[in-house]
Amino acid sequence: MMRKLLIFFSAPLIIFAAGCARCYDCKQHCTYCEKGNLAYKLCAKNSSGYTSVDSFFIVLKDSGYVCNMLKDDRTICDGKNHIDEAVSFYQKQEYFCLPRE
Repeated sequence: MMRKLLIFFSAPLIIFAAGCARCYDCKQHCTYCEKGNLAYKLCAKNSSGYTSVDSFFIVLKDSGYVCNMLKDDRTICDGKNHIDEAVSFYQKQEYFCLPRE
């Protein structure tokens, strides 16, 4: 009897825990500039780094480089593809990610 009660009360907890996924909000704020054979790329490591990237963009563009801003926001959650997503976002070092609250 005690065993049945334990299973009855623990099953919803297990289902609820399995449904919870940790999520991260990831942002990309980069500039990519090229001129002839020279190319430069700079990415912000956190939101306070935006000004450095923007300044780098302006200076190189004024120096005759062709520059593009790379901006993207993504959410990564634990799931069946979370390993592939982690490789594509974290290892590129173009994105910085913060845990979602």
